[in-house]
Amino acid sequence: MYSVSNSTQTNKYLLFQSVRSLEFFSPVIVLFWLSHGLNMTQVMLLQSIYSIGVLILEIPSGAVADYFGKRISLIIGSFIFGLGFILYGFGSSFLQFAIGELVVALGMSLISGVDSAFIHEHLKENDKENQFNAVEGKASSFMQVGRMISSVVGGFIGSVSLGFSLIATGIASIAGSAVALTFTKTSENLDRNENTNYIQIISESLSLIKNNKSLVWITVLYAFFQAILFSIIFLIQPYMLASGVPTEFFGVVFAGCNLLSAIVLFRVDSLQKLFGSKQNMYLIAITSVALVGLGSILSPVAIPLWAVIFTAMSVSRILINRQVLAIIPSNRSATVLSFLNMSRRVVLAVLAPVVGIVSDVFGILWALRFVAALFIAVFLLLKLLRGKRRIAVLS
Repeated sequence: MYSVSNSTQTNKYLLFQSVRSLEFFSPVIVLFWLSHGLNMTQVMLLQSIYSIGVLILEIPSGAVADYFGKRISLIIGSFIFGLGFILYGFGSSFLQFAIGELVVALGMSLISGVDSAFIHEHLKENDKENQFNAVEGKASSFMQVGRMISSVVGGFIGSVSLGFSLIATGIASIAGSAVALTFTKTSENLDRNENTNYIQIISESLSLIKNNKSLVWITVLYAFFQAILFSIIFLIQPYMLASGVPTEFFGVVFAGCNLLSAIVLFRVDSLQKLFGSKQNMYLIAITSVALVGLGSILSPVAIPLWAVIFTAMSVSRILINRQVLAIIPSNRSATVLSFLNMSRRVVLAVLAPVVGIVSDVFGILWALRFVAALFIAVFLLLKLLRGKRRIAVLS
């Protein structure tokens, strides 16, 4: 059993992640879009707009966090993120939804990667850096429980008003901003009077990635793993509709997916020790089996495989962040982690509309088969290239 720091800062961090994880919209968001006349290609285009929005802001926002402080970035980011969802809930057209996506993207760009870097700094300055994996695993577990509860509640909210499920999500994120206000500034933040400008921060972080082969490969692994899986997340609701699952049970299904993720994430530190250097390959293999299974049958019996996909996305984030933070300076951690997320969004911005088109033209099963084939092909290629260059990321 691992020992997790019980400091006030750590507990506040766990509360922050729990509150901002309340996603009441998740089980009904696709129904919300479809109710306003959108097709799956337009749904995926919205994801590209979101990804491009975050992409434009990701690195500058990471630099702001490193320069002005990660606490400030989390406070402002959570507030803007919540405001975007509230605006989104009152929208009724593709253009209004696109604007909502951009506002949400601005908020997320100030949070993405900064949260992990913030708690990493706190643990490091208190000589508890070895607890990072356990704390992040526990935080992710709490987030999954939050998503599980909010999924069930969101299903009921959506049965009354699909739009209010987004508004409720926005309110929860603003509450998370209030929690972040109570954070104590970590001592490793850059002094605002220090003679370091944004361009220098960004340039130094990109230099770290460029000059470290392992970091380059970790970035590629994370980008494709996360983007490919995220590109099909919005197919789960039409998948359930097509397989005959009653709409009122959508929240329960999402809750089940998040429950499995919470259980696995709570023990992620132990799993990492169990699988050791083979952890990435085991994760890729399990995910490949789940994708092939989903593309083979349209039935309620295959729905547990969606829980595997949800869990794989969460676990990969923890494992990759730990690998990255072990090889970069902490005072550039937020920018480098932001770059990592930026690379994921580049791939997603290109891939999402393609998946939407395949779904609209050929159907959900063919979209899932396409993604499964792409996932396996990409990682077989990376494995082959890794073998030639003797880099241990995919060992």
